[in-house]
Amino acid sequence: MSIGILPWPIVFLTTDLIIEYFGEKGVKKLSLITADLIAYSFLILLLATSIPAAKGISPVNDAQFTAVFGQSMWIVGGSIIAFLVFQFMDVTVFWFFKNCIGNNKILLRAGFKRAALG
Repeated sequence: MSIGILPWPIVFLTTDLIIEYFGEKGVKKLSLITADLIAYSFLILLLATSIPAAKGISPVNDAQFTAVFGQSMWIVGGSIIAFLVFQFMDVTVFWFFKNCIGNNKILLRAGFKRAALG
């Protein structure tokens, strides 16, 4: 398992809070900004694989660096797509249950949403 799964419960809780205060458009906008930041990090990593290692200073050579970070390029791209798809699904399911249940009973609504998304 990747360590990247550890913050997901926090992401889902903050998504629910952002939906409550800023609505569906706020979460979608924040999700797109987050995906852009992930893509920016991806671009920096891509550029880092093209820069040669410092001779005599770096304990890691170019082949080792590329073997570790170069193979993750498809994973990062897939993660961005999965993040956006599931964030938008999360928002859609949340609003469905919010319209069914109403503004009160937020914990019940969040529980239904978690059960629907698995």
